[in-house]
Amino acid sequence: MEDIDTKCANLRAQIAATEFQLEALKQELEAAEKLHGKTVPASSEHSERRWPLSAEEYQRYGRQMIVSQIGLPGQLKLRSASVLLVGAGGLGCPAALYLAGAGVGTLGMVDGDTVESSNLHRQVLHRTKNVGKYKVDSAIEYLEELNPHVKYHAHREHLTSQNASTIFQDYDIILDCTDNPATRYLISDTAVLLGKPLVSASALRTDGQLMVLNNPAKPPGDLSGGPCYRCVFPKPPPADTVV
Repeated sequence: MEDIDTKCANLRAQIAATEFQLEALKQELEAAEKLHGKTVPASSEHSERRWPLSAEEYQRYGRQMIVSQIGLPGQLKLRSASVLLVGAGGLGCPAALYLAGAGVGTLGMVDGDTVESSNLHRQVLHRTKNVGKYKVDSAIEYLEELNPHVKYHAHREHLTSQNASTIFQDYDIILDCTDNPATRYLISDTAVLLGKPLVSASALRTDGQLMVLNNPAKPPGDLSGGPCYRCVFPKPPPADTVV
């Protein structure tokens, strides 16, 4: 079984590499035709993208596309997905880093805080030169250099009951990377009302937890849906608690 899996993985890698080479050859042909003044009709096959990803994207994502659970279909799903991160701090920074690196199509970040020197040792997207800058702007500045193919949206504000629905509505999935109970309940309640799956993470000292909530997303009261944050923690902790 292991030999078969290895062979399949190698074949997928060869296919990805071949697709990349074909795309590169197509671009080389187009360049040669333009150099010699040949007019290519708009309907020509050379003027249409025949591959779902660009040559650079095949090269960039090829290593993860050879994983059988991802492949080209998975990469295309990633590219069509829109993800919202609430919190651009110790949890939000690494989450955004890997989502952008993996090639998610649209990445939004919500945070009204600015970068402080005390953030820099753990909030890995922020740099010394960006102290005083909005965290979402600091993070997106870094991410745009990492992967320019992703569309980034900065929400320079704290999440409230007045703006949560408006911000959430354009995204497929929500990531809760905050550190206080009141905001966690607000995020979960809004995700349930809008039918959005929610990934909730928390870290305190050397402990952490990760939960996928409201998945599958169903209308409030539908018992076939996944649990929400209130289902797991029906009694809120004290208001000044950090979680």
